[in-house]
Amino acid sequence: MELEQWKQAMRYALLAKDTLMYIQCQEYIGDAYSLLGKEDSVVYFTQQAYETYLKLKYGRKDWAAATQIVMADYYLRYDSLAKAKQALDEYRNNSGFFESDGNILLGYGIFYSYIGEYYEKTSRLDSALFYYRKLLNCSLGDIMKLESGYKGLMSVYAKMHEVDSVVKYAHLFANANDTANLRNSAHEISRTQALYDYSENQRIAVEKSEENQKLWTVLCMGFIVLMLGGIWIYRYYRKQKANQMLANRKYTDLMMQYHQATEELQSIRSNKQQFQQQKEEEIEKLRQMLDAYQTNTHAEQWELEQSLLQHDIVKRMHQHAYKLAVPSDAEWKDLQGIVEKSLPEFYAKLAAYEAQLTNQEWKVCLLVKLNFIPSELTVLLNLSKQRVTNIRTHLNQKLFGESGSRTFDANLHKL
Repeated sequence: MELEQWKQAMRYALLAKDTLMYIQCQEYIGDAYSLLGKEDSVVYFTQQAYETYLKLKYGRKDWAAATQIVMADYYLRYDSLAKAKQALDEYRNNSGFFESDGNILLGYGIFYSYIGEYYEKTSRLDSALFYYRKLLNCSLGDIMKLESGYKGLMSVYAKMHEVDSVVKYAHLFANANDTANLRNSAHEISRTQALYDYSENQRIAVEKSEENQKLWTVLCMGFIVLMLGGIWIYRYYRKQKANQMLANRKYTDLMMQYHQATEELQSIRSNKQQFQQQKEEEIEKLRQMLDAYQTNTHAEQWELEQSLLQHDIVKRMHQHAYKLAVPSDAEWKDLQGIVEKSLPEFYAKLAAYEAQLTNQEWKVCLLVKLNFIPSELTVLLNLSKQRVTNIRTHLNQKLFGESGSRTFDANLHKL
């Protein structure tokens, strides 16, 4: 499992272009192969890390040298003493783990075990004793270092035929070995306990999984409710829009009928009294129906602006309103031009307030003058109904000094 994780780490280090992490993974993966007893793999990955550290852009001799303690252990095991000495010397000279007085930094004392073993195998027993004792002095209660130190001293004194010392260190080595075994046993008990805890945690995990499943069921039901609510709101909004579009369309159709009837009336005013009366009644009926949409609008206002209301750009604006479409800038410009041309007095009076009016307020004045209703204004200006009401209220106060919006249309038509 450890090997698989290191390989994963190496793969993602390559993807991230993290060269240093990749090299360190090569170095660390050797520990896992060592536990599996695959020494060839240990040597291969350690050497790969060593060479790659040296090939880095700025070179890291210290990190490369630090890997050589692993190679020293391998060479000593197979009595390749010259290579072992070379690896130990590079570790000592370049790793950076040694103080100026030659002593190794705290935590790296296992080096003394390897150098002691090297001197023992080369029959330099005094040097071996020296380094094994240094190992004991820096062990700080580390049972593995004590065990290695006692074992080394016992072996050296056996070669020197000093029986008393052999007995002494054999006894110490046996005690250290027993302690190590006890700790290993404790570790095995802890591991067994961990396996039990793992099974218990599995049971808890299953329970939690069932709880999570119930929670997901509730969340899914909640999501369905929200989705249905959203659909209802969407349909309600569409219905409101459709109603607005229908109202605007009816108003526009009535406007067109009114204009058509008025034109017909104008064409037959001469001798056709009966037809004239019929059309007058029809016009009056249509005007009354239009008045339901417009407040404070009189018949003379409809007649006064008859030719203007029949203009193509005005008709197009009404069509935009019932189709829920927003006019283009060019269309707004055309509308303003036709008002300026057809209603010069009104335009001049309104222009006197131009510096005080915003672009939206100016457009509201033009549309109201042309008898567009508030629901049409909300579409053409792309504003909410409340916002249109607020603008009309503000204009009524600004232009006519009156509060509220109810009298605005009538006041504007008087300009």
